[in-house]
Amino acid sequence: MVYESASPMGTRRSSNSQNSFFAGHVALVGTSMFFIAQAYADYHPESRYKWAFYTGAGVVTGLTALWRNKAGEHFPSDIALGSVVGVASGLLTPMLHRTKIIRNKKLSILPFTSSGRASRCSITCKLHPSPGSPIPFVIRPTPNPGGDRYLHAMPRNILAISGSIRKTSVNNAILNYIHTIHNIHVFDITTLPYFNPDLTDPENLPQTVKTFLSQIAAADGVILCTPEYVFTIPGILKNAIEWCVASTVFQDKPLAMIVASLSGQKAFESLDLVMTTVGARATEDTKLLLSGAYGKLDKATHALDSHTITLLDQLMNSFLRLLLRR
Repeated sequence: MVYESASPMGTRRSSNSQNSFFAGHVALVGTSMFFIAQAYADYHPESRYKWAFYTGAGVVTGLTALWRNKAGEHFPSDIALGSVVGVASGLLTPMLHRTKIIRNKKLSILPFTSSGRASRCSITCKLHPSPGSPIPFVIRPTPNPGGDRYLHAMPRNILAISGSIRKTSVNNAILNYIHTIHNIHVFDITTLPYFNPDLTDPENLPQTVKTFLSQIAAADGVILCTPEYVFTIPGILKNAIEWCVASTVFQDKPLAMIVASLSGQKAFESLDLVMTTVGARATEDTKLLLSGAYGKLDKATHALDSHTITLLDQLMNSFLRLLLRR
């Protein structure tokens, strides 16, 4: 602004004008618009409308740049630099959150906030036993809040149930990750027949249902991992749980509950209510809602991003402590 002859002298001499570097308004608009476009493309990779979002982002950013130039607020070079910074920030921020650039899944860099402002960060490097390790169920040492001794080895009989039958689903990727660290068994609920109250008597109970109930009863704890369908849990998972209502297999059973979906809030509330009704025992720390789940999965490698892995590790630590208190 100092060299903009069309602007009033008072404006040109202001400290804000003297400190100007690149066009901040253009950069802010570019960041916002291209972030929205990139996020939409990540959630809807097959959508034919994603290019309309990119085009719209470019148009809005360009118009902002044009109007700022006509207002005499910036030189063209300032506007060009602001546009580049804004567009790059909008596109790269989602990429960093998906861990596309930092590919080390064992490395986690998380901010700590105080009064709404980031004040410091935590850098964590996790050491995972390789798949097939002779140590079947190990948890990384984590101190209890009260300064108790570290938590080490845990019970091994953990039953997992997925509410998704799609092979490439985020929920199955989550259970696959947990399986690489802990010795869990995933029960295939597609083998269960449709729930029929007339068949809940012991003499009429289908054999697959008997197997399902006996595995839940024998398990030290159960992990449920599901998406959200039409603002509730999928019918196939609800069907499996309904076979358990007439029994007490979930009574006081330690439970870890994961809902991974685009939103997932309604399914999370629904599943929490259902599992409370059947008597399962969970804490707030053994329940996890992963919204925007599809963006947390690398489409090429089918691997979860580092932040999601950190959340899953924290949930499993809490779940294993819950098993100890059984």
